[in-house]
Amino acid sequence: MRLNLRRFDFILLACTVVMSLYGIAMVYSATLNVPTYESYPARQLIYVLVGLALLVATAAFDYRLLTALQWPLLIIMLAGLTAVAVLGQVRGGTAGWFDAGVVLVQPAE
Repeated sequence: MRLNLRRFDFILLACTVVMSLYGIAMVYSATLNVPTYESYPARQLIYVLVGLALLVATAAFDYRLLTALQWPLLIIMLAGLTAVAVLGQVRGGTAGWFDAGVVLVQPAE
């Protein structure tokens, strides 16, 4: 995976960083006087760093490689959407979830 910096959207990255820092500041200010919530800003910072790493990895990925897989992926997605209508579990008022043991999967999203 090689990042093509000429095509990289630095404005999107800057907006993401600024809004994420603002969000961390808001979480910090909202939990400032609550002693049991001191880990929330640190946890939010970890989520932001993981998200930024995923942003850079996604930007570096050449999406044109997926064109060879478009039909198999379409069939898998349609099968998942059809199966969830029949076999799905109700969670949060919708029957759009599969229980895969450790994790719940929502094919509609």
